[in-house]
Amino acid sequence: MTLDLAREVGIQRIVYFSVFNSALFDDVPHFASKHLVERVIDAQALPATVLRPTAFMQNDLMLRDALKVGVYRQPIGGVGLAMVDTRDIADAAAAELLRRERTPHPLPRTAIELVGPDTLTGAAIAAIRASVLGREVRYGGDDLAPYEKQVAGMMPGWQAHDFRVMLRAMQRFGMVPGKDSRATFEALIGHPLRSYRAFAEEAAANWWAALPDLSGSAGGERRWIACLHDRPAKVCIGWKADLRWDPFGRGGSAETGQGTKSLRDSQLKRLICGPAKQDTDRR
Repeated sequence: MTLDLAREVGIQRIVYFSVFNSALFDDVPHFASKHLVERVIDAQALPATVLRPTAFMQNDLMLRDALKVGVYRQPIGGVGLAMVDTRDIADAAAAELLRRERTPHPLPRTAIELVGPDTLTGAAIAAIRASVLGREVRYGGDDLAPYEKQVAGMMPGWQAHDFRVMLRAMQRFGMVPGKDSRATFEALIGHPLRSYRAFAEEAAANWWAALPDLSGSAGGERRWIACLHDRPAKVCIGWKADLRWDPFGRGGSAETGQGTKSLRDSQLKRLICGPAKQDTDRR
């Protein structure tokens, strides 16, 4: 209906937000509907840009609790997704709207794949998360039934099943960009594409920044513990009541119920985060 109205009133500058692989993911409801719109754009020869984003990196922000226990639970499979940062998508949409607005005549139809700089499997993303957090993170596997059950607690059942069907298609086909897709995308937005590693580091740093500042409380008590190593983005967050943190070994203490003892960074890493793959903090 929207496209019919646009044609009737003579709108000549259209940017449509579609999705990557809509033709392949033909049994996924929210993909199939977008593919139908693309077919209408082609059939009616509308002067439009079709933006086709892959999976959003920011969708993984909901996985924080699972990552804290060492699991990457998005069952995306082993073909690989060129996941895209939503800020790059916004840059592309704005740039293309302005490009069409500023031309004296309608531009021809075109489609642009909005992708990330790397095509990553579930195992590869788990490895990136492990590197950023400084602890073991394993891929949770490809079983879709427990995933659907889990997300059904956060959304309507029909939507959870839609997501399951989408992930099944991702496991089969992946989201692998064409040869020139990345170069075309970068040329449009005018800057390098944001990587998944950069996104993961930023997310970890934001988790750290969100911790309450209890450094001035009586006795220096910190109920929230953050273990930082290598650089601030590498953060591991946990909880322990009545803990007094002494990062420099200057006499801080933790009430353990069996007496008081000093805790240093290396001990905190093991206490809160579990054993690291390589504990380089030998003090």
